[in-house]
Amino acid sequence: MSRFFDEAVKIISLDRDLTVADYKKYKELSKKISDNERKDFAWLGEALFQRLPEIAEKEGNYDFLEDEDK
Repeated sequence: MSRFFDEAVKIISLDRDLTVADYKKYKELSKKISDNERKDFAWLGEALFQRLPEIAEKEGNYDFLEDEDK
């Protein structure tokens, strides 16, 4: 896997609650993933989606989401 994929896995695997900065970094990495990694990357997107409430709890809303995630 690429460095970008590995970095995204590290974000999803953090033992602490995720932050908006983590979300933004993940989204940045997702744009750099090669086409042959997209299928494998999809499961990471699902894991991120499952962890969005952690960020929303800290922020008090879901306003941080990019349009494609709303």
